[in-house]
Amino acid sequence: THRSVRRTLMRRHPSQHSDNVTTVLYAWLFEEGFDFPYATGTTKTKLMSETGLSEKQLSYWLTNARKRVWAPLRKSLGLPVVSAAQRIRVQSRSRERSDDAP
Repeated sequence: THRSVRRTLMRRHPSQHSDNVTTVLYAWLFEEGFDFPYATGTTKTKLMSETGLSEKQLSYWLTNARKRVWAPLRKSLGLPVVSAAQRIRVQSRSRERSDDAP
């Protein structure tokens, strides 16, 4: 595994969330969110249901995971990192498309 992931998983202080919660979240991050790690509203609802986290807790977890784990891993693999500005552009385009739908 990547050093950041290992460091996150091997922390000395107790984790705020259970192993089951972090397993679900890391699974989403590395399987579904690896190219674009910004969860949609429906994805957030699904993750909140599976983990029992509040929306605020989930948002903080995703933000920290993007900064501490996802971005360094993508950079080490030579892959591009999606910025917040790119995320906003993609989300506004998807909203425009859904507004145009019948």
